[in-house]
Amino acid sequence: MSSCSGVPKTPATAHAKLSPLHSFCSLAPSSTTPDDAVFDGYTGLGVFRPHAYRYWFLHDEMILMLSVKERPEGILEARRSPNVRITIRDEYNRDIDPQVEHYLDEHFTPAGGEIWVRRN
Repeated sequence: MSSCSGVPKTPATAHAKLSPLHSFCSLAPSSTTPDDAVFDGYTGLGVFRPHAYRYWFLHDEMILMLSVKERPEGILEARRSPNVRITIRDEYNRDIDPQVEHYLDEHFTPAGGEIWVRRN
């Protein structure tokens, strides 16, 4: 068994890599409509729903290019939209700004791993 990265893939490593996708695919149909949005950092899990923010990916370099005002306010505005039902708190958008983290802690609940679902 081999992979493009040169690290042999075993069933255990393949399962670990696919586990977040499986969780999201199990959760998304029951927690969202096709028009509901997902705020995803850089995992790609939100690919099956509209993205909540104007940039469909937010890795560390992209976050650094956001203005000081846009970093908390633009991201908060996107996540405050009622149609954002799921947010992915990945390594890239986990610590964007304390205001963003506070909002997420108050309005979303963990659903497994990096997947957080809006509280009703």
